[in-house]
Amino acid sequence: MYALVDCNNFYVSCERVFDPCFRRVPTIVLSNNDGCAIARSQEATDLGIKMGDPLFELRPLIDRHGIQVRSFNYTLYASMSHRVQQVLQLHAGDVEIYSIDEAFLDLSPFMASDLKGHGLRMKAQVQQWTGIPVGVGIAHTKTLAKAANHWAKKHPDTGQVHCFRNQDEADDVLRQQPVDDVWGIGPRWAAKLEAHGIKTAYDLSRMPTADARKLMNVVGERTVRELRGERCGSLDLEATTAKSLVRSRSFGNPVTERAEMEAAVATYAARACDKLRHRGLVASTFTVFMQTSRFRTNEPQRSASAGFSVTVGTSDTLRVTAGALAAVRSLWAPGYRYAKAGIMAAGIEQADHRQPGLFEPANPRSDQLMAAMDTINRRHGRDTVRVAAATLRSKQGGWKKENWKMKQDHHSPQFTTNWSELMLAVA
Repeated sequence: MYALVDCNNFYVSCERVFDPCFRRVPTIVLSNNDGCAIARSQEATDLGIKMGDPLFELRPLIDRHGIQVRSFNYTLYASMSHRVQQVLQLHAGDVEIYSIDEAFLDLSPFMASDLKGHGLRMKAQVQQWTGIPVGVGIAHTKTLAKAANHWAKKHPDTGQVHCFRNQDEADDVLRQQPVDDVWGIGPRWAAKLEAHGIKTAYDLSRMPTADARKLMNVVGERTVRELRGERCGSLDLEATTAKSLVRSRSFGNPVTERAEMEAAVATYAARACDKLRHRGLVASTFTVFMQTSRFRTNEPQRSASAGFSVTVGTSDTLRVTAGALAAVRSLWAPGYRYAKAGIMAAGIEQADHRQPGLFEPANPRSDQLMAAMDTINRRHGRDTVRVAAATLRSKQGGWKKENWKMKQDHHSPQFTTNWSELMLAVA
């Protein structure tokens, strides 16, 4: 049996854990640069706010109903996700982290117990230990576990935990589930299926497998078989090495000076190297890119990129930053209002598997320096130690405001990862 645990309105729930005043108050979380709504509480949804609604269009509604607004706080959300995962580990044989707010659990060690009761206890402990509400669906396949979870969230009388103990129970729910709500069935496939008279998940489960493969593909065929209770895959527990890693952001304000672009790209290079080291990886190829906004059609447009390589894979911030700055200087063209830039790392491999070069032996001092940098930044906060190229100095010698950074006018504190932003008890 599998369980699918899904955090309810995860980003909003994270904000509510540390600010109980937001509970039962319409709340939204915004995308990068405070552009549009990407998460909504149920109260905000009931007011008609849709995913992707731009902030400037929501202003009248926000003022009229006192809607709480928060900027995207990935550091906080990732930390809370990890805490939820730690609780789930106590209730499963294995756990597959499917996304930041979802996980599949193998319940094989608990098959002799009341699985519905197990799900309720798991939900209660996640809520008690982390403050995050979750829904739980339990079934013989991952696709059916998704369907059970969907049913649990739509029907409060289940306690947001539902278990398909047999295929007959699953079929009763599948008859009431629209085909476009089935996990893995996107709008394009749903339109094809409905054109063939397949309107519910149950209709899909009765579809001949040969027809499913012909109309969709092998993935669609597996979905059909899983809806029938045939297990077509197990939990994905192997952490695969990504082929590339990108660090990029849209600017809070257009960049028109090369010094600003260098500072931004140097910052992104440091972030990329930090992520590589955190995962125990190195990269051998790096590409720097910059572009104007295609939405500003009345302005000159430009998109450019340049790459550089190293003989031996690296995650050394100083070395990558030097190459990134050289790329910026070669690409820079004045007269444009750049809206976005970034760096992509490719040729990624495990750091302990890299092959030293004949004329470029391993440099232990580089690894030691990066380890010291990471230790200081973990202990005292991000960017406590950073490369000088990531900062801007004015002609008077002081630090200039980094106008290129993302707009985050409604950013909440990083309660769980920054000592200076810990929540304090007030007597």
